[in-house]
Amino acid sequence: MKQVSLSGSPRESVGRKGAAELRNNGRIPGVIYGGKDQVPFSVARIDWDKIIARPDTLQINIEVNGKTYPTIIQESQQDPVTDLVTHIDLLELIPGKVVRTTLPIKTVGVSEGVRSGGKLLVNYRKVRISGKPEAIPDDIQVDITPLKI
Repeated sequence: MKQVSLSGSPRESVGRKGAAELRNNGRIPGVIYGGKDQVPFSVARIDWDKIIARPDTLQINIEVNGKTYPTIIQESQQDPVTDLVTHIDLLELIPGKVVRTTLPIKTVGVSEGVRSGGKLLVNYRKVRISGKPEAIPDDIQVDITPLKI
């Protein structure tokens, strides 16, 4: 799995007013869970937008209060009008513990059907998988060479 690093800061007030204040200051509130404790944090919107724009499934190594947590995105909530991210839920990766996530599907090769004048239609761009964090690949590659019209 591809990895990125991100720096977060701890949240003192974990409520509606504290979250609204963070959003007004250009930060996104979030929670890391799945480990021993839940860790409330916030990240800069600019840094998060660079990560979320990628189609890959990423392991996000987020540093909060001097401790680094290996995580993946569990859920991201968006404002229905502005489409801005309003809250992030990250799942802490524990070696040996099975996690559920989605992986992108990449097609490899050129099919006989496309060479004959057909059009390739990919119905599913991502697939839901479960596995141990150390065994999750970057993507799932599907060879389409033998496909006909």
